[in-house]
Amino acid sequence: MNYTFKVSPQTTQVKTASSKTRNHWLKKFYNLPISRKQLIALIFCQLVSILGIGIGGTLIITRGLQNQLREQAKIEVAVSDINYNIKINQMSLGFRGQSDNALIIRAAILNDSNRNLSRNLKASVKQILQNEIEA
Repeated sequence: MNYTFKVSPQTTQVKTASSKTRNHWLKKFYNLPISRKQLIALIFCQLVSILGIGIGGTLIITRGLQNQLREQAKIEVAVSDINYNIKINQMSLGFRGQSDNALIIRAAILNDSNRNLSRNLKASVKQILQNEIEA
C-alpha cells in the first residue's frame, strides 16, 4: 500500500494564533506549554489581588484619617469659641462690678443732672476706668 498525500496550497498556509499577533511577548506566551501559561496566570492573579488589597487599604486609611482630622478641627474651633465666650463674660463681669462703685454712681448722677464734676471725682473715675481697661 502506497499512500500518497496531496498537499493543497491551503494546508501549507496554516495560520496560528501567534502569527496573528504583532506583539513579541504575546507570541512567546501563546507558544508556551499550558502548565507555564497557568503558572503565569496564577502569578498575575496573585499580583493583581495583592495590589488591589494594598491600594484599597491605602484609600480606606487615607479617608479615615482625613475624616478624623476634619472632626478634630471642628472640635478645636468649638473649644476656641467657648474660650472666647468665657473671656467676654469675664470682661463683662468686671465692668458690672465697677457699676456698683459709689464714685462711678455719683459721677453718673451728677452728669445726668448737668452738674459739673469736681476734678478729684473726674480723676478718680478716670483712674478706675483706666484700671479696668488694663485689667
